[in-house]
Amino acid sequence: MEFGQSDHFKSWAKTKGAVLCPTVNYNHILNSKSECYVRITKEHLRCMLLSSNAPRRLGPFALQHFCRNFGWWPKANGIVPWKRVGSEC
Repeated sequence: MEFGQSDHFKSWAKTKGAVLCPTVNYNHILNSKSECYVRITKEHLRCMLLSSNAPRRLGPFALQHFCRNFGWWPKANGIVPWKRVGSEC
């Protein structure tokens, strides 16, 4: 924010040919949430393949099936899937 408001910085960026674009602020919690999604997905995918005795080459199809189930079928308590992550990690 401080660089974007500085006239000196704006003129420097213009002379260098840089385009200033605002971005979303980084939140350290976002990385842990994404890692949690990866962990949950890997665990479920591993269980699906092992319990069905399916070969590993069917992993992409099992992943697609899991993502559809996890993303669109809410739990009995009615909480939407993208808000469940914090409680499972």
